Amino acid sequence: MLALDLDGTILDMQLHLDPRDVAALDRIRSAGVTVVAC
Repeated sequence: MLALDLDGTILDMQLHLDPRDVAALDRIRSAGVTVVAC
């Protein structure tokens, strides 16, 4: 399980996700890891 803090960590000041982060999260989920926001 991967728990992510959203504000200021994975989201920028405009609340956008970087495409590289999205790709990394897709790879992590494809590997069977559960991703949760906290």
